[in-house]
Formats: sequence, structure tokens, C-alpha cells
Amino acid sequence: RCIDEALASAGLSAGQIDLIMHTGGSSLIPRFRRLLAETFGPDKLTGQDAFTSVAAGLALAAQEF
Repeated sequence: RCIDEALASAGLSAGQIDLIMHTGGSSLIPRFRRLLAETFGPDKLTGQDAFTSVAAGLALAAQEF
């Protein structure tokens, strides 16, 4: 439901999404990955290290302040 709501809010369809970057601990949940693959296609999924990528992103954002 959240994916559908986010797409609707953006005015996009799943077919208009080119890349799905999954990261963070929740991205390790098998059902979540299957849901992404079913919605967007498995060829559009890519990931980063589930734990350090979130911290690295926060560090980059903090540099701007």
C-alpha cells in the first residue's frame, strides 16, 4: 500500500521508475525484496551495504549543515 501511495503521490506508475536502490536493515527482509521485484521488476533492483550505506548517507547530508 505504501508503494502504491508513493507512486500515486508522485504521479508515476511503476513502469516509469528506472532504478530501485534498497538499503537499510528492512531491505534484508525477503518479503520486502519480493514485493519490490514484483512491483518494479527484478532487473530494476540494486542495493548497497544494508547498514553502512545509511550511516554514510547521513554523514553526507550532515556535511551540508
